[in-house]
Parts: sequence; C-alpha cells; structure tokens
Amino acid sequence: QLWLAGDEENLDTYRSGEDPYLPPAARIFGCEVSEVCKDRRRVGKIAVLACSYGGGRGAVSRFASSGVGVDPSRIVEGFRDAHPSLAGEAIPGRVWVPEDDPDAPPVQCRRGGYWKALWFAWTKCAESAQLGQPCRVPLPRGASYHTDGDGDVWLTLPSGRPVRYRGARRETLPGESEPTWVVRSRGGSKKIWKGLLAENITQATCRDLLADALLPVEAAGLRVLLHVHDELVVEGYHLETLMKLCRTAPVWASGLPLDCAGSEGTVWSR
Repeated sequence: QLWLAGDEENLDTYRSGEDPYLPPAARIFGCEVSEVCKDRRRVGKIAVLACSYGGGRGAVSRFASSGVGVDPSRIVEGFRDAHPSLAGEAIPGRVWVPEDDPDAPPVQCRRGGYWKALWFAWTKCAESAQLGQPCRVPLPRGASYHTDGDGDVWLTLPSGRPVRYRGARRETLPGESEPTWVVRSRGGSKKIWKGLLAENITQATCRDLLADALLPVEAAGLRVLLHVHDELVVEGYHLETLMKLCRTAPVWASGLPLDCAGSEGTVWSR
C-alpha cells in the first residue's frame, strides 16, 4: 500500500531492512526508534495490522483482545501520524467525535491522504455510473477507477488487470439511518468505504505480484506444484533460484521493494 500511495519515506524502511513495526511504535510512545523495546514493538505491530486499511479503535481492540495497556485511540492516531501519505496530514486544532460512540476520545481531523483519494475517485465514478455517464479518475502508479455509465465501477490495477464493482448505488442498509454506497455481491449488498477500497487495491496488487512471479519461475524450469495466498511451492531443491526470481519486481511495479523467505523439505508445511 505504501508503494501504491507513493510513500517513499516509509518505503525506505523496507529497503533498508529495518523492522517496519518500530517507526509506528516510536511515534505512538513518543520515543526514538532505538528506544522501542519488545512490548512497545508489539504495540507497533498491532497498529500496522489493525490500522493499515483505515481501521480505528474497534479494529485495534479486535487485534489486541487481551489488551496492551495503551488506549486504542493513541495507537490509531500514532499510526496515522506516522503515515500521512495514507491517512492524511493532521489539521491542528480540529477534531471530531464519532456519533455512535460519544464517550470515545476525539478523533484528529486530517487533510488529504491515499484513503481519501481512493474514496473521492470511486464515489465520483459511482455517481457518474448512476447518471449513465462515463468517467475516469486516475490514481498513482498507473491505476484508475472508471465507469462506462452502465452502473458498474471498474478499478484498473497497476498491472493493467481490471476489477469490477457491480451495481454501484446508494442504499440504506439494515441498522443504518442514512443511505450509503454499496455494490452487488453474492451475499446481497456490500457496503463500500475507503478502508475496503484500500484493502481491495492492495490485496489485488499483491495477487498480481504472485501471478507475475509464476512466469519467470516456470521459464527457469522450476515445476510449480501449488501456490497458497502469498506462497509458492516448487518441486526440487531450488530455493536460492526461487527466492532470487521472487525478489525481482515486474516492470509495472518498478521501485517496489520485494523480499521473501523460504525453506526446503520433503513435505510442504506452513
């Protein structure tokens, strides 16, 4: 997601091999990265896992069901402060209180950011889709949202692969008082929000990275037995060759730091 958002500063953490959970932890606790201990690193890890797609207090609580001794709001705001490219820059002196949780601590208002850019682009295309008008809104890294005015919104990924959001429309869902954007899914109507859009484009791009890795792996003569989520299993003892190929980004993902780990054995295991 950092690559999709063009966040070179935070990408450098991965390029340097630094632990990606340390900078958020340092921001949360107001200390230097070198002062982050094991317990503080755990909080940084929870922040990354819970907040990377716009998650708030509830997401943090679900990831840390046993508690971490830190207010969830502090974790959320610390992550967002450390990732303004995603969450937006904090607006000094401006906060808001969630309507569904008036006792919760105030949430920092923010300006810009990748999540809001995705939301603006998607909703603009969805509105045009309802009006029967074509529309295209470009995104970083060659991605875009567009509609032909037929009611659907399309996401074009950096790889060029399309993803379809069928039947974009506003609908009042059960338990809600106001209409919200939804799309048609197998389970009925699925609510669309900026965090889901961020997760969709990120996970779909990761899928394309794995799919593109299959081609040079097979071209090198390695027999792919199966692939599961983000893992490839090949026949034979070719770990060094396999890892070298998987660390090479495809042309459309230029500048994306890739790394992997692997093992060899007589049976496949997680």
